Formats: sequence, structure tokens, C-alpha cells
Amino acid sequence: MKKKFITSSFLLLVGGVLTKLLGMVIKIVISNRIGLEGLSLYMLVLPTFSLLMTVAQAGVPLALSKLVSTRDVKPHTLYFTVILSLTVYNIILSIIVLLSARFISSNLLHQSNLYLPILAISFVIPFTTLSSIIRSYFVGTLNMAPPVLSNLVENIIRFIFVYFFLIYFKNYSTSFIVFIIIIFNIISEGVSCLFLLLFIPIRKRNYSFDTSYLKDTLKLSIPNLLSSFIGSFTYFLEPIILLYFSNSSSINVQYGILTGYVFPILLLPTFFVNAISQALIPVLTNNIKNKSVTKLLRFIIINLVLFSIVCSISFIIFGDRLLLFIYHTKYGFNYLRILSIFLFFLYLQPICSTIFLSLGKTKYIFYTTLFSSFIRVFTMIIFLILNLEIYSLIYSFIINVSFTCLFQIYLIKKEGIILF
Repeated sequence: MKKKFITSSFLLLVGGVLTKLLGMVIKIVISNRIGLEGLSLYMLVLPTFSLLMTVAQAGVPLALSKLVSTRDVKPHTLYFTVILSLTVYNIILSIIVLLSARFISSNLLHQSNLYLPILAISFVIPFTTLSSIIRSYFVGTLNMAPPVLSNLVENIIRFIFVYFFLIYFKNYSTSFIVFIIIIFNIISEGVSCLFLLLFIPIRKRNYSFDTSYLKDTLKLSIPNLLSSFIGSFTYFLEPIILLYFSNSSSINVQYGILTGYVFPILLLPTFFVNAISQALIPVLTNNIKNKSVTKLLRFIIINLVLFSIVCSISFIIFGDRLLLFIYHTKYGFNYLRILSIFLFFLYLQPICSTIFLSLGKTKYIFYTTLFSSFIRVFTMIIFLILNLEIYSLIYSFIINVSFTCLFQIYLIKKEGIILF
């Protein structure tokens, strides 16, 4: 069992890094293919996409992984019950989004040309949810190869589309191009589902609907949903607040530059930080207060400080060249220089979350998410009232990551672990 866990963790680690790197490449290709105007629209609709996916999945995949890992559960009955229930729920949610797409685009996001992209989201919802549910089965049985491979297949298909086929839509409206990018998720998620089903042995089963399994799933999924919903809802509010309070006619373009060009570059090194964090989980679990483990943790943090300094200096000095090389533009260099100074706080957060998981203090993750969301929204509104425009989002982000990281360090210290 231990060997299987280590193998699964390694596969998840390698697959996660490859998937995120490929995802980063896809974002770069999209930005180059659709231009600044298209990227602005795409980045404005992404928070809505993220929130609706969170609501659609309702924390169920993680709950299923936990349930299927227990021996007294009948997986075929459990999944039949959940898939049937969640399919009905997703269809209702899709219809609601379909009917409210005009209101969301015009009244909330104040961009009527986002109507088509939001319509696309309504069609994608059931496919993304189904794919996540099937993946949860393999995660629960510690068979990580199928979900890792399916993620890679899914991203490869997306890359082929954006690199080779997206160019054929260049003469269409920007709104329709963003619609096509989102709607293509149906194909990539559908292929991912079919790929995963190849690894499930075909056996004759007496499928039945069990309400007790549904209740057990909801007991675990609702707390997961509440935690992830806070972060997604804050992300959803971000462009709404920005567009509502801003007096600038180009704020949507500036938002696209910041979130489409600058943030992806800042977050690129987090692939390695997240990889280290995932690898630390089996090491820290039940041994976190061991002296040798504490020394290892401090050694990692010291190197993380040095890594953050190198990244900060590199972005400050070579950021304009990096933007030019990746996106063929220098837009956003001033934003990048400001944000680069505070990278350590951003890169330390995954390590802190891993420590909370190792301590079994998942409630701390909820507290920090709530704390972070409040600071982010409150400070952004204050800065927007002061007419700082796009810098309102930049300064709120800086204050958010700094104070949230310090709050995490305080909670860890409270548990008797000194990081510095």
C-alpha cells in the first residue's frame, strides 16, 4: 500500500507539472492568436467560468475520492447514484445560465459582447462535471495513471485546436472566437471521459439508486464546496467590481493585460513550488514536528527565499524582454515590476497550505481563504474609490498575498512550528 501511494504521488506530481506547463503554453498561444481585444474578453469571462464550474461540481469529486477509498462502499452503486443526481442538477444549472446569460453579460459584467461566451459555458458545464466525477474514482483507488494521462490528452487536444484550427476563425467577431474556444471544451472533456472509461473494467453490475450514498456524498461535498466557493466567488466579483467602479473606458483592456499577460508569468514558477508542496505531503504527514523534518522544512523555505529573490530580480530586469518573447508585446511591464517585489509571499502560500493539510487543520485553509477574499474585495473597492483604476487590483493583490501569508505563518506558529 505504501509503495502504491508513493508511486501514485510521483505520477500525480509529474503529471501535474506537465499539465500545468502545457496549460501555460495553451494560454500563450491563445493570447497570440486572438490578440489583445480577444484576450480581454476571454479573461473577463474566465472568473464566471470558474465560479460556475465550482457550483456545478459542488465539491462532489473530492467527496467521491474519499468515499470510494473505503472498503464498505459499492463503487458502481455510488457512482450511478451521484452521476444521475448531478446530471439532473447540472442540466438545471445549464438552463439557468442559458436564460440569464444576457443579464450576466450586460448587467453584471457590463460587456454585451460576452453573451455568446457565457452561452458556451452553459453547454460545457455537464461535460466538465462528468469528467471530474470519473477522475475521482481513480484518485480514490490511488490509481493515478488514468487521470494523469487523461489530463495530458485533454490538454494536447486543446493545444492542437488553438494552434492549428483557431486561426481559421480569425475573420469572425472576437466574441464568437471566445465562444469557440470555450465550446471546444465539450470535445476535449468528452475525449477525456472516453479515455478514462477505457481503464474501467466492463463487468455486469446491478446498478441501483441509493439515497444513503447520496447523503454521505453531500455530507462531505458541502464543506468542500463552501471553501472553494469563497475563492471562486471572489474571483467572479473581481471584474464586476472593477468595471462598475472604474471611470476608464480602457479598463477591460488593462484587466486583460494584467490577468492575461502579467499574472501567467508571475505564476509560472509556482509550477515548481506546487510540485515541492505536493512532494512534501507524505513526508510531513504525522512527522511534521520531528526535528529532522523541521530542519528539512526550514531548508526548503530558505531556498524558496533565494528562489523568490532570483525570480523577482529576473522579472524586474528582463521582464520587458520576457513579455516581448512570449507575447510579442511589452504591455504590462510596469505591472510586472511592481508585483515582482512581493513574490516570496505568493510562493510561500502553497507550502503553508501543505503544512495545514499535514497537521490535519483543513479549517485553517478555510479561514485563510475567507480572510484573503475579504481583504482582496475590500481593498480593491477602497482603491477604486480613490480612482487608482487598474492599480486598485494590483495593490489589493499585493496587500492580499502579503497579509494572507503572514496570517498563515501566525497560524503555523500557533501550532508550535517555527518556520524562521
